Amino acid sequence: MDTSSLSKKKHSNSKTRGFCYTVNGDKVPDEFVIAELIKIKEHLNMYVSKQKTIGSTKLCAYFRKNYGIIINHKKMRRLKHEIGLVGKYTKH
Repeated sequence: MDTSSLSKKKHSNSKTRGFCYTVNGDKVPDEFVIAELIKIKEHLNMYVSKQKTIGSTKLCAYFRKNYGIIINHKKMRRLKHEIGLVGKYTKH
């Protein structure tokens, strides 16, 4: 069997959508979510505390409770990486 013809296909939908949905079904652009994450980052930097970052699932619950926006925790982590809100882990 010729292995040169076998190639891995990339998924056609591998690009992110760029929006989220609200509880009512309306679309919210990712720019709004990123702007709110930047505000949260500035708030965390202003008040130096033990908890310098917030987990993705807690942020998803925050956005759902306060804004009614449904965001997957994996998408939230991806957005956190874009703005640098992910904490550094150290090996013990």
